[in-house]
Formats: sequence, structure tokens, C-alpha cells
Amino acid sequence: MQAVLRIDSTPETVPDALAAQGWRIWNQDADSEDDWHLWFRCGGFTRKEMASARLHQRVNRIAGAAGVCAKDRLLRAMSRLRMAYGADAYGFHPEGFCLPSERHRFQAACSAASVPVAPSDPSWAVRDGLWVCKPSDLSRGRKVCVVRGPGDVSIDQGSVVQRYLARPLCANGYKFDLRLYVVVTSVRPLRAFLYHDGL
Repeated sequence: MQAVLRIDSTPETVPDALAAQGWRIWNQDADSEDDWHLWFRCGGFTRKEMASARLHQRVNRIAGAAGVCAKDRLLRAMSRLRMAYGADAYGFHPEGFCLPSERHRFQAACSAASVPVAPSDPSWAVRDGLWVCKPSDLSRGRKVCVVRGPGDVSIDQGSVVQRYLARPLCANGYKFDLRLYVVVTSVRPLRAFLYHDGL
């Protein structure tokens, strides 16, 4: 039986890669509503869509995982965990704020005088006055900029601002990021697969 891919919106690489493995694309006019094996879309699925999947069908999202897939939701979750369990457990990410909802806290943080602290506190490496601003809904580094404070940011647009690290980890003197491809197939039990070639 040939595997069937149902797609709403996706980069061309997904159907191309699956077609190379013998998959065919679901046809709305010729196939029945439930005649597919993998439903792939760039956006999320409704609870109803996820619940209607049959045993042989999969979607490319895990219910409830949106909180770790969006910059603003992830920042809020990390901030809550840091408040609950302290900086020793969750202080590995810089202070940040979600705009526009936390604009007053961001303004207060920019106004507050910075006091150097011990190296065990992650804020020891923060360069005063600089923040990295990232649009909440973009990816691949688009429209990321370094700002000095609220005056440099469009407070009304959905963004995440985080303190700029003065001494980030460097490779041969250059800042870098890791683009890792991981497929999480289950959260309970946790099961994930890392694509070793990366970017």
C-alpha cells in the first residue's frame, strides 16, 4: 500500500523528500477525507482535527507543544520555571520580556542600574544597555536586531527582547548558533531523534 501525504502548506522539500521515498500526495477530489497517512502543515491543528486522526494516521504536531515552539510562549514558560525553581536550575537563559504585554517591565529593567554579581549568576555576562529584539512570529533570524532600550523597539508589535550577552560562547572568535533538526515522536515516554548532519 502506497503511503499518502496530505499537505496544506509546507516547504517543497517535505513532499519532494517523501515522493523520493514512494509517497504520493493526497488529492482532495479523488481521495476520501480519511485516505492519508501523514498530514503535514506549517501551522497548528485544531483539537478536532487531531482527535479525528485514525490509528494509522499522524500529524506533524504534538498536542500542547505550541508552548515550546513559539519564542514568546517559550520565554514565558522559562520565566515561570525560573521563578518557581530559581536561577540555579533555570538561569541559563538571559532575562527577557514579551512585547507589548510586558512593556512596562521592559522599561523598568532598562531604567534600573545594573549591579555586577557573582559568576554563578547568569547575569554576570550581560552587557548593560543592549537587548536582542526578535519578532515573535518570524524565524531564521529575520528582523532580529540589537537595541538599546524601549525607544528603539516598536512596542506595539509582537516581539521578544532579551538581554544581550557580553561574552557568548564563540567558535574561533565568532558567535554562532546551532540549527539542529529533531523529530519528537512522543512526549510520554519522551522519544526524539536527532538528524546528525544538521545545517
